[in-house]
Amino acid sequence: MSQSELDIDTVKVILGEYRISNADVTLRHDATTEELIDVVEGNRIYIPCIYVLNKIDQISIEVGFLLHFNMFFCLYMLFLIYAIQILIR
Repeated sequence: MSQSELDIDTVKVILGEYRISNADVTLRHDATTEELIDVVEGNRIYIPCIYVLNKIDQISIEVGFLLHFNMFFCLYMLFLIYAIQILIR
């Protein structure tokens, strides 16, 4: 996967700051510098999650794109449960 923020030199500098001179680094998504530091320090774990927002109609589409939300509308709770089951798969 191509990285938009991290390159080999940046990863070497970050690992050098933590005195890691021999490491095999695999990035499975477009990681940021902060995410790499958090993983090296071991104080945070990143897990996938689903954000559920109430009153989604009050948020503009532009804000949704900036926050990387996939917005959809559910009129009844049954549709929401079905949508969550599809997203989990």
